[in-house]
Amino acid sequence: MTNLFRLLVTAALVAAAGMWLLEQSEVDNELTDADRTALAPLMRSVEQKRSMALPTPDRELAHIQFIVSAVFERTQGGKDIPQGQPREPADVLAARSPLCYDRSRLIEKALRAAGFATRHVSMYTVRPGSSALVTLLTPNAHSHAITEVRTAGGWMLVDPSAGWLARDAQGRPLSARSLAQHARDGVQPMLPDQQSLPTFYRQPFHVVYGLYSRHGRFYPPYTAVPDVSLAELTANWQP
Repeated sequence: MTNLFRLLVTAALVAAAGMWLLEQSEVDNELTDADRTALAPLMRSVEQKRSMALPTPDRELAHIQFIVSAVFERTQGGKDIPQGQPREPADVLAARSPLCYDRSRLIEKALRAAGFATRHVSMYTVRPGSSALVTLLTPNAHSHAITEVRTAGGWMLVDPSAGWLARDAQGRPLSARSLAQHARDGVQPMLPDQQSLPTFYRQPFHVVYGLYSRHGRFYPPYTAVPDVSLAELTANWQP
């Protein structure tokens, strides 16, 4: 057996082991009966607001905004959910957790319950002179969790801390990737009147789709393997 062959076999085994570990730690994004029950009061309030709202040219945007606002109303002044404990809609609503990674999970499940497609995004502030890999491997790197929702005009970032629906001055949706590009170019996007760009997006940052935690203790089985959605991870290699 040549050295090259041994290297190839070892690499294949390591890759297979890594994929197996990720599959064991994959985040379940299916809406469960428990999710629907926990979300029911929130969704009823959204539908009530939609029925009472004045007509708007962008019903889709208004629907998303009602959902995000309803989540904010129910997650004010709460507490963090410790690592190693469930943090699905019922848990986040009970704790009223206002943290970005909990709110984004709640927003994503509420949006999916309303029929929207979503994907989870983790973002990390770029360290000077560091690659994306080095930044990801750096403990305590400044990070933020957000949601992207698919609209008729494309993917739109929803910030779970600012309640911001990212659109440009013409009303077109802004994705995490497009905002990261603006930050790398040192050019702030033109936003609608009265809107200012949230602080996180003003400095260069890396975007990672489908990564829910690097430490692996947000979702079962609560191991040191990162919490990921393999389906959402593929967005990192898509245009």
